[in-house]
Amino acid sequence: ELFYVSVFFSLAYLTRNDSIIYAVLAWIYILADIFFEKTNKTKTSDKVQTLSFLGLYIFVILGQSGFQYFYYGEILPNTYTLKLTGMPLLARIQNGIGFITPFITQTFFVLTSSTILLIFGLNKQKILLIACIYAAISYQIYVGGDPWIYWRITSPAMPLLIMLYLFAIDTIVSKIIIIRFFKTGFSNTSSLLPKIVAVMLTFMMIVGLLLINASFFKQIVLYEKPYTAEANRKNTNVAIALNELTTNGATVGVYWAGSIPYYTGMMSIDFLGKSDRYIAQLPPDLSGATGWNGMISVPGHNKYDLNYSIKILKPTYIQGFQWGRQDLSSWSRIHYTKVNFEGVELYLLKDSPFVRWDKLQTR
Repeated sequence: ELFYVSVFFSLAYLTRNDSIIYAVLAWIYILADIFFEKTNKTKTSDKVQTLSFLGLYIFVILGQSGFQYFYYGEILPNTYTLKLTGMPLLARIQNGIGFITPFITQTFFVLTSSTILLIFGLNKQKILLIACIYAAISYQIYVGGDPWIYWRITSPAMPLLIMLYLFAIDTIVSKIIIIRFFKTGFSNTSSLLPKIVAVMLTFMMIVGLLLINASFFKQIVLYEKPYTAEANRKNTNVAIALNELTTNGATVGVYWAGSIPYYTGMMSIDFLGKSDRYIAQLPPDLSGATGWNGMISVPGHNKYDLNYSIKILKPTYIQGFQWGRQDLSSWSRIHYTKVNFEGVELYLLKDSPFVRWDKLQTR
């Protein structure tokens, strides 16, 4: 079993490095159980095997770090530099608290019920689960929030939270409220106890799930489109249009560094620095111009230099000319032209040899 623990945590790390916050807690739990449990009679061979599986996980971490250093010239990814460097810790924590507050508010009932569970039934398994939940929340605060109010960093902990919530309401309902209720005057109807417990547990479970999913209910029932669906549709249409209108050598300047570069295969100039080392190393804008969702300065979106990205690099296509405190709209009207191709509006570099202008003239 520990082999699979090591393998899956390794795969999780290769997918997202911040999965390490869960892995560390899990390995502490495993090592404490193997080496420090008083009643444990684990064989020496089992201890060695456990350490070897931990070593496999560490090897994967070191291996990826080594690959990043030799391939990129840096041990940590560019997104680490972009999001975590240059921003004072206090400002980052203030950002993180502002971002996570709606999550705490929305999950307060479930989170509180799960935490209270520790008082009534303290054991190491429950401590591990609750530690993972609060570690995810603390990590989200530490990194200064996130651009999207979908709390993706805390999402891996949600199944654990729901599990704890089930334990909690079972404990509170069946062992405290109902039993006390029947013992104080309704003992003659004790045969109804299992049914009443089942009804109350079902009701509280439904209430808990509704509360933690309240913000997403309209999307769950398909009343609203998924978040960014419309933006993704527009970006995909832009990519299709650019494939028709441009030739090899064209570049795209984007704020949404996803659909357009992916579907065109063109070199991307990322205005917000996720793939631009120069932008990632700039000081963040703490003026509030790049702040939303309770944050004064959104990580990954608070470093930019449009003079460099647009005026110097001059991408063939530009997604927009304004961000934060910079606005190059006046300059762009001289150097870029706005075209409409099959209902898709594009800003293209004037007289660019990588644009098929003849396709525009014949329409």
